[in-house]
Amino acid sequence: MNQTLTQRNKVAIAFAGLSNLLSSLITIFRLLVLNDYHQLEGLRKRGKSHEFGYIYTPLLEIGFLEVYVMFWPVGTRSLAHYHQRAWAFVRVLFNSVCESKFGVSRGEILLLESTIAQAGCWLVTAPFEVHEIEATQEEGITFHCYLGKRN
Repeated sequence: MNQTLTQRNKVAIAFAGLSNLLSSLITIFRLLVLNDYHQLEGLRKRGKSHEFGYIYTPLLEIGFLEVYVMFWPVGTRSLAHYHQRAWAFVRVLFNSVCESKFGVSRGEILLLESTIAQAGCWLVTAPFEVHEIEATQEEGITFHCYLGKRN
């Protein structure tokens, strides 16, 4: 009897995991392919507040793949950082954000370029590349996909 319950529990856990994965993939498809943003308010409510003021909502975290939606209220930014060995692919979903890229020379951080990315634009950050994302005149909403080990 206990062995049967254990088997049922394993099946239930596997099914729940598969269900969560499929739900995440459908959400990602709706955001990126269908441009269906009706679910954004629900994603904001599920999100976590970062100490710098932006909100991030994990959609998928599997090994070397992480996917988030981030909300950038006016006045918020990430501060300059890098993602270690991971590639970052960011799509602006709503309004715009400013991405700045930096170089390091003789121990000083130097601004290389700043780009205002509008809705629909993709931003790519290579491993160990230093960048910052900042809200513009209105709240921006972005989709983030990280491939590789971030820490």
